[in-house]
Amino acid sequence: MTAEAASIRDYVHEVLRPMVQVDGGDVVFEGLEQRRVKLVFRGDCSRCVATGCGLVPWIAGMIEKRFGERFKIEPRMDRPYFYR
Repeated sequence: MTAEAASIRDYVHEVLRPMVQVDGGDVVFEGLEQRRVKLVFRGDCSRCVATGCGLVPWIAGMIEKRFGERFKIEPRMDRPYFYR
């Protein structure tokens, strides 16, 4: 893992994740490839319609504000088997 990926992972897990968990969701850093941040959404975030139009752009903005660069967020919804 590169230093940049480790910094983004730490920011997601230490700053953004607790904010998402307050509302019953969860977000986990999965990787960084070519300016694309891969995140896994769980809990309420995995089935909420606002994740794609509200939460993902907010996370992209927070990461851009923190690191001074724009990254594309690639969300993956990790829904429990009983929601599929």
